[in-house]
Amino acid sequence: MKYLLVVLIVIVGIGLLGLSSCAGPAAQEPSGEQIMGNILNRVMDYIKQSHLDAAPFIKENIPWTKSSAVKRMGYSGYTYAGGGWVVSIGHPAAAEMVYDVRAEYDDKGIVWVGTIKDDIITEESYIRK
Repeated sequence: MKYLLVVLIVIVGIGLLGLSSCAGPAAQEPSGEQIMGNILNRVMDYIKQSHLDAAPFIKENIPWTKSSAVKRMGYSGYTYAGGGWVVSIGHPAAAEMVYDVRAEYDDKGIVWVGTIKDDIITEESYIRK
């Protein structure tokens, strides 16, 4: 009887292990770098589509390099450079994430300022000198 109980426990254990391996990894939240990369790409696409005079200066798949990060009480900010552009992204530490974004292309005097909240881009200003 003990032997039968041990065999039953082993079979159930193997079955549970098999089920857990089939379930796959749990859905993961995007990393901070993935979020910033998404913001960078979306903002550049927005500028390209909304400002045809800036479009020739926005190449596909710009390789971004983080050039600085600032974290202070209640606020985080990051600056990225790529393709002649410098983009600053910041957000306050709050339950509702609102990203402040500033994109600059110095060679042509382009400055775009806006926000992203709930995946919606809002343009605050666009200047081309």
